[in-house]
Amino acid sequence: MSSLQDGLQGPVLTSELERRGNEEVQRMNSLIRLLELIAMVSPLLGLLGTVTGMIQSFQELELAQGAANASVLAGGIWQALLTTAAGLVVAIPAAIAAGLFAARIDAAAMMIESAVGRLMLADHAR
Repeated sequence: MSSLQDGLQGPVLTSELERRGNEEVQRMNSLIRLLELIAMVSPLLGLLGTVTGMIQSFQELELAQGAANASVLAGGIWQALLTTAAGLVVAIPAAIAAGLFAARIDAAAMMIESAVGRLMLADHAR
C-alpha cells in the first residue's frame, strides 16, 4: 500500500511487491534451517555414539581375552543404545517441526501472492 501511495505503478510496482514478498519468505525460511540441520545431524551423532560404544565393548572383550562375560560388554552396549535413542529423540521432533513450519511458510507465501494480486486488481480498477 505504501508503494502505491508513493506513486509506483505497473511493472515497477509489481517488482517492488515481489521483492518485499521474497524477502519475507526468505526470512521465514532462514528460521527453519536450524531445525532442519538439527534433524539431519542428530541421528549422525547418535550413530557416532553407537560406534564408539561398540568399539568400547570390543576393546573390553579383547582385554578379557575373549571371555564372553555380559557384564564386561554391558557398558559399551548401554552407551551405544543410549546415544542412538538420544539422537532419535532429538531428530524426530525437529524433523516434524521443520516440516510443519515449511508448510506454514508455503501457505504464507501463497497468501502474500494472493494479496499482491488483489492489490494490483484494486489499483487497476481504480
